[in-house]
Amino acid sequence: WYYYKNGTLVRNAWAGNYWLGADGRMATNAWVDNNRYYVGNDGAWIKDYGNKSGWQKEGSAWYYYKNGTLVRNAWAGNYWLGADGRMATSAWVDNGRYYVDGNGLWVPSYSETSKNISALNMTQYYQGDARWGGKVYGISNLANTGCVPTALAMAFSGLGQNVLPTAVADTIYNNTDEMNVSELGTSGKGAVYAIRAYGYKHAVITTKEQLISALQSGKPVFATVGRGIFAKGRLTHAIILSGYSNGKTKAMDPDSAYNTGKWYDVNTIWNQRSTDPYDTNIGGSFVAIG
Repeated sequence: WYYYKNGTLVRNAWAGNYWLGADGRMATNAWVDNNRYYVGNDGAWIKDYGNKSGWQKEGSAWYYYKNGTLVRNAWAGNYWLGADGRMATSAWVDNGRYYVDGNGLWVPSYSETSKNISALNMTQYYQGDARWGGKVYGISNLANTGCVPTALAMAFSGLGQNVLPTAVADTIYNNTDEMNVSELGTSGKGAVYAIRAYGYKHAVITTKEQLISALQSGKPVFATVGRGIFAKGRLTHAIILSGYSNGKTKAMDPDSAYNTGKWYDVNTIWNQRSTDPYDTNIGGSFVAIG
């Protein structure tokens, strides 16, 4: 919905009890007008919404408001509020320093060493291996654009299935349009298709806390990263993460003998996550496999 006055689109202003944003679109389910007022699902201003205070249950999740403002990335007593304001449960939080149980309550008895877990024992594969690097899939070959199937083959080996990168690539290419068809490489949807095809569940990771929790639970994490440690000279790249030790995780790189098999700071890797729509068309660029 938009509102016009004398033929001109109204922006950044109220039309009755409805707020028009910078693009002129009527806002819904949002704080507006410099975060002073809240409009609901139908766009109408909710008069008492700004008076929210303390714990509020919305749907199945708990949130905490202070003076009408949603608290994020902070503690409310012994409960942690994540980046989206949701109370965390069964997770390591606050940069992996503390653990909260299934009810969200901090568990002081969890020791520092209990956060550490060994990395999976994976077979090292390289996308440019002479045995398969020249195999063509659509508009390119495995050596140039095969990081996703090669990374997933390593993850599957760590979970007990010894499959070659070509087998994973065949699975994606022959059953989807998500590899070297509309764009170079494999999309997030293509990666998830392969994870399911090989019998595993997946969970898209959208916060650093979720990443740490997945690593500490022993799950390998498929990660697409942007330019930085692993994606020098290319737009994005796929790697596998596993294990957790004092804020670091082990990365398996399908295209670099220098980078692979080393432990890296989780914060650094999280900050280099891909934001490319081709990688994030599943809702994020990191996926826990299990």
